[in-house]
Amino acid sequence: MKTTVLKRLFSSLFKREILQIPSKSSCVSIKLFLPERDRNGNPIPSKLLEDWKNYFSITISQIFGGCFIESVTSHYLNQHQQIIKEQTSIINASYFDNDFKVQIMENLISSLTQFGAETMQETVLYQFNQKSYLITI
Repeated sequence: MKTTVLKRLFSSLFKREILQIPSKSSCVSIKLFLPERDRNGNPIPSKLLEDWKNYFSITISQIFGGCFIESVTSHYLNQHQQIIKEQTSIINASYFDNDFKVQIMENLISSLTQFGAETMQETVLYQFNQKSYLITI
């Protein structure tokens, strides 16, 4: 008997919470991929890489209200057909917004392009709303 009452109460609260989310809200998500090696497989100076990670994490936190950074091992084929194995930092963020500004993405893309140039990348990968994009440097 108590279990049934609790299930009904939980179901009622859950439905009320869902109904409070505006129907026009959409989830905006972004992932930035920051490799730790340049296009030739040489390590990026740690100070330069840390400065960029800090810049992007602060910028994205200000826009999205927070982010998290994870480090993964990645493999890719460079322009010389060599497999490069490296650590890549992925900065993730998402939030609900009715009025996401295009200017925000333009600024992030501009910064990613600058990151790619300063760290000698061939391309820089990012994902926006689960679609992948490459910026050619």
